[in-house]
Amino acid sequence: MLPFLGLLFWISIIIVIALILGVVAALIALPLAKKPKRKRKILLAFLSPGVAIGIYTICSVVTMLTTSALCNVDIGLGDTWISPLPNDYHIYSYDLPGNGQIDKMDTSDSITTFYETVSASKLQVIGDTVIGQQSGNHGYFLLDTRTDSLTVHENLAQLQASLNGKKIELMDTGKYHWHARRVPYSIGVTIALCCIALALYLLWKIGLSSRWDKLYQLMTPDSQEKKHP
Repeated sequence: MLPFLGLLFWISIIIVIALILGVVAALIALPLAKKPKRKRKILLAFLSPGVAIGIYTICSVVTMLTTSALCNVDIGLGDTWISPLPNDYHIYSYDLPGNGQIDKMDTSDSITTFYETVSASKLQVIGDTVIGQQSGNHGYFLLDTRTDSLTVHENLAQLQASLNGKKIELMDTGKYHWHARRVPYSIGVTIALCCIALALYLLWKIGLSSRWDKLYQLMTPDSQEKKHP
């Protein structure tokens, strides 16, 4: 699936979810909203989920684009996962992040070329060395990214013996993809939640202010509310 089509798909899903949650919020507000400005409060309740979801979506897209540029990972809108490894190596996963292909990216020419090396279901980075378990439980590997040297071992004991006492802590490929973008994504979520809180505060603050009374009456001429002292 192309990233553009993936974006359109998610936008459609987001709009539907926002409308459904807006209706639910309005129904909840019906018995809770009190005068004055009762109908306006119900309208604001209907708009609140859409505003929150919209801001979260915008912050998410900005976070994904920024993370892709700074961390050299995929944007996150398609079905391909890409995370960096030392010395121009990357691990790619298609459709599902659980299995990956480790390739080297050659950018010396005007055309980027990828050299296939080894498939991996688990991996670990130790300096310039990448170790892991091949997909389908077909043994273990040790890849020296400085020399492009690949060594395959039949079992974990052989791999451990080649590491000179270094501890093996293999992680699933999917988990490695998450670790490659965990920090910027966590920061992005925090910023998004702060923006949502501020936006909802301003929505209700401005929406219930007296300066918007005339505008609200123009938008809903049949819903004028009685003013209370």
